[in-house]
Amino acid sequence: MSNIDWIILIGTLLFIVIYGAWKTRSSGDMQSYMLGGNEAKWWTVGLSVMATQASAITFMSTPGQAFHDGMGFVQFYFGLPFAMIIICFTFIPIYHRLKVYTAYEFLEQRFDLKTRSLTAGLFLIQRGLAAGITIYAPAIILSTILGWNLNLLNFILGSLVVVYTVGGGTRAVNVTQKQQMFIIMTGMFLAFYVIMESLPQDINFVNAMHIAGEAGKLELLDFSFDKENRYTFWSGITGGLFLSLSYFGTDQSQVQRYLSGQSIKESQLGLIFNGILKIPMQFFILLVGVMVFVFYQFHVTPVFFNQATLSKLKATPAVYEVNILESKNDSIFRMKAEVISKLNSTNPDGPLKKANSQMYTSLLSEEKEIRTKIKELVKTHLPNEESNDKDYVFISFILAHLPRGLIGLLLAVIFSAAMSSTASELSALATTTTVDIYRRSINPSQNDGHYVKTTKWLTVIWGMIAISFACFGTLFENLIQFVNIIGSVFYGTILGIFLLAFYFKKIKANAAFYAAIISETIVIIIFFQDMVGYLWLNAIGCTLVIGISHILSMILTEKMKNMPLPEAFISRLYASIGPDESHNLISVLDSEAPTSIRVNPLKYSEITPANKVPWCPYGYYLDQRPKFTLDPSFHAGAYYVQEASSMFIWHILNQLCANEDRKNLKILDLCAAPGGKSSLIATFLSGQGLLVSNEIIRNRAYTLKYNLSKEGFSNVIVTNNEAKDFEPCNEFFDIILVDAPCSGEGMFRKDKDAICEWSEDNVKNCSARQKRILSDIYPALKPEGFLIYSTCTYNEDENVHNIEWAIDHLNMKSVSVKTNAEWKISSVHKSDVEAYQFFPHKVTGEGFFAGVLQKNSKSHVAHYSKKSNSNLTLLEKAKRPIMDIWIDSDKDAIFTDKVGTVHAIPEEHFSDAQFLEQHLRPIYAGTSVGVLNKDVFIPDHSLALSFIISKNIKTCALTKQEALLYLKRELSSIECGEKGWQIATFNGLGLGWLKNLGNRINNYLPAEYRILMDIR
Repeated sequence: MSNIDWIILIGTLLFIVIYGAWKTRSSGDMQSYMLGGNEAKWWTVGLSVMATQASAITFMSTPGQAFHDGMGFVQFYFGLPFAMIIICFTFIPIYHRLKVYTAYEFLEQRFDLKTRSLTAGLFLIQRGLAAGITIYAPAIILSTILGWNLNLLNFILGSLVVVYTVGGGTRAVNVTQKQQMFIIMTGMFLAFYVIMESLPQDINFVNAMHIAGEAGKLELLDFSFDKENRYTFWSGITGGLFLSLSYFGTDQSQVQRYLSGQSIKESQLGLIFNGILKIPMQFFILLVGVMVFVFYQFHVTPVFFNQATLSKLKATPAVYEVNILESKNDSIFRMKAEVISKLNSTNPDGPLKKANSQMYTSLLSEEKEIRTKIKELVKTHLPNEESNDKDYVFISFILAHLPRGLIGLLLAVIFSAAMSSTASELSALATTTTVDIYRRSINPSQNDGHYVKTTKWLTVIWGMIAISFACFGTLFENLIQFVNIIGSVFYGTILGIFLLAFYFKKIKANAAFYAAIISETIVIIIFFQDMVGYLWLNAIGCTLVIGISHILSMILTEKMKNMPLPEAFISRLYASIGPDESHNLISVLDSEAPTSIRVNPLKYSEITPANKVPWCPYGYYLDQRPKFTLDPSFHAGAYYVQEASSMFIWHILNQLCANEDRKNLKILDLCAAPGGKSSLIATFLSGQGLLVSNEIIRNRAYTLKYNLSKEGFSNVIVTNNEAKDFEPCNEFFDIILVDAPCSGEGMFRKDKDAICEWSEDNVKNCSARQKRILSDIYPALKPEGFLIYSTCTYNEDENVHNIEWAIDHLNMKSVSVKTNAEWKISSVHKSDVEAYQFFPHKVTGEGFFAGVLQKNSKSHVAHYSKKSNSNLTLLEKAKRPIMDIWIDSDKDAIFTDKVGTVHAIPEEHFSDAQFLEQHLRPIYAGTSVGVLNKDVFIPDHSLALSFIISKNIKTCALTKQEALLYLKRELSSIECGEKGWQIATFNGLGLGWLKNLGNRINNYLPAEYRILMDIR
């Protein structure tokens, strides 16, 4: 290499590293670091997706693949465009709606933690291996060129990527990949141009393609069903489809690219961009390889493209045989030149054409046989050297035949591709480890700064693991095949799990989990037995997961009916309440759980159920469980389906606040999703005071936000934080409800899966976590404020002992609550503890525990200050008149503008909202009014269900059938009076927005809220 090549190569690499680190130096929170602040435009998403897939292996191995085997490899990508369409309309909307950091967060909500952890683990295994290969590939190049130590080069290249990935996270990856894709495509087009210019003057592109065709390099389509043939139309359109679905839809290295998009539309356009350009790009790269083959028809083809290994071979006793083979190869080249000349000059339809074509094919076979013999000599005399030289074809051509300057640029192409894909992989590996393993199961109570720092360290650790694998890895046939083989072994199983989650709602967690383990085992066996081409493993793995899960579901469903309770659970129960009570409790667990609802008195005017829940004035039992989804009143927020025992929180609040002015109350529901107790508190406050409703899991927080918006109140703020994040809110809340995550014993009757998941270790882990939550949230409670602690368990470790611990360690005291003996609630009196236990054999409800703690009047923390540097942006005064059209003039609200969405916050709570916004992650505050773009206003769904909406807004009354069609988003026309925006109502309750266009209506019900079941 010349000096100019070195300057271009080193300059390009340094520019990417320095630019990426500088441009993204301020990514400080999880949102910015892991999702790039959701700032990416569609072209950034598209280029980032392409760059992530297009590793150095693509640009080094693909031309070599085409050189040896022709263009047939392009069939591998035939399923990709179809996969892009499916992902755009299925995966992306779900991911964006749930606001997840990783794809695997969704699986816990749909299934459970073990299924989420298993899937994340499968991803970490296969992507960790692939990351090592993407480092190993370019290291081979420099090792060949410079004769440097391969392991040293692995370390240098891996470290370069780690530098800017650690510094800027996802934004760094996105920013640098645009530059890298520009460099990559520029270099490949220049290489193609130089190759064509290097051919003899009488050989144009058409002639070159004719020669390639004679050599069998242009056979694009293979419609055979030969299972020995890896690349056919059928394997590409099926196996390639499943591989692309899994890679782009479930692999975090790709999901993280489009999760960083500004919106669903930007992410979808980015993937469509990739789907349109990917096959042409791969076709072009393969065509470059074919042109390299044509080039070598006019230049002597090396007998072995790895010149370093060939030199070592010549230093062994095999040198004489090598020299003979090289001499024979030279002779074949001269004969090929004569035959090619005749092929170009003879009549295409003449008799000589066939003879020359057969002669040419025979010479190519002899040439291939020579290269095979060289490989056998390498295996014999250099057993530690790699005998496969496919991956050296393109680099050998670059170094031997391209002009100065272009060599450096082409090497920069390969290194840029390596850096882009490796950066994506390391970022995804670190993010998944942090979010799905560390934050979820190991250390769940830290702030954003801690998790960002952890992710940076994990990026370094994964970088070291990838480098280590690269140092001990060896070539496996062809690198691009090896990477796809690794993916195919795991991707089918991963995709199957996600398809179960999306489309098979009846499949439960255990069936999915064990089906995945069985399927992955079978796939690994099939792979090692080499039964089919590896592309088929994607379809096989996916199909196995779906099929086996259905079989297991039927078996487990039948087994669940008579599933015995864990012996350790029964022993604990006997020790706690005695044999007789335990027997009575266990016997009732086989009965059907009662159904209860709690109505919203401001929305539900006609109460028909007669059986009231005694401890909650708005709670009612139903004789049978209807299909709530098919009741429009349910979607309008007229009632909430809530377990009766948990409504006891109302009775507690009613006593604690008997002498309090609710207008001044500040209540926190810390572990709030899906929202039953939060909606109860909202109804209890009835628009007075302030409710802060929090959920630690991001996607569940958005479910919480939706359920609370249906209540219609504006004195609500929804946050997505850990308990420890509330520490700066010193003495802010009057009442804090901690409905702590627990082992779920009280739900055994309603959820049979909870029985399978129960263990003594889980009880101990839950107890320790509950103490940590209590300790973390304690500073946010005012002196003499109340902390309501509840669980759905029976055991003392999670209940009484935790209250005792809080009394001893947190300077709190237990507070009694008056109950009615007729309610048959069991009172717990133990040392200083007063608490209340619900047993389903005594009360009409499920297992539930609650106790009240009061903070000592002497405080050891400073009171919070409302002075803040809040980022809440007030709506411009000029735009306020637009809001007056939509909001009731009697409501005193302050309007904020958050990324174009207007929120109405009650004036008396605006300073509180400012303070909380400074320290927490609010995802919803007040009422979301709508999107205002210049003078065009689109009202938000929450506004249609709220109590602050102007009484002047037009409404369109729907019958029940029309309301259900509206909720399915299938109502396209209806007689509804004047044109313009209207609220679709049922029995006077708002369901959502529609826009009357005269001849038809536009349904503005958010797609994620639509009814999916059959309404007939």
